Amino acid sequence: MRPSNFASAALTVLLTSGLVTSGRARAEEAPVGNRIDAVDVVATEGGAEITIRGDHRPDYSLFKLSSPTRVVIDMPGADVAATKVPSSFAQDSLVSSVTTTQFRGRDGPVARVVLVLRGDVELDAKPAARPLVLRARHVAAPGPVA
Repeated sequence: MRPSNFASAALTVLLTSGLVTSGRARAEEAPVGNRIDAVDVVATEGGAEITIRGDHRPDYSLFKLSSPTRVVIDMPGADVAATKVPSSFAQDSLVSSVTTTQFRGRDGPVARVVLVLRGDVELDAKPAARPLVLRARHVAAPGPVA
């Protein structure tokens, strides 16, 4: 068999056996289960409260980055294509910007929200029925050592 015929025969075997699937079929296998409607930021005394609202409370993981200080929230199975985010913040706000992006992870779609923060921040998740609520506050400077 010539190499071109061999390659063609191998591709035919893969296609007919179902070992190669189209991107469309894979997307249909892992539908997005949670549409994220909005990310709201409200100033609180000494910090901010960030609420991520969607069809239901998302599964999530978060991690912190520095230079500038950012918090990244990844939500598998969620969609941020039409998410409303604040576009401006007060000069003294702990949050300076919010961005969203969508990407494909190992197990399907992942929605990402990135909060850019001013200064070093502590972050806590607040239990809520449906939205994900995060509380951010400035890290207290260490006191003098005695």
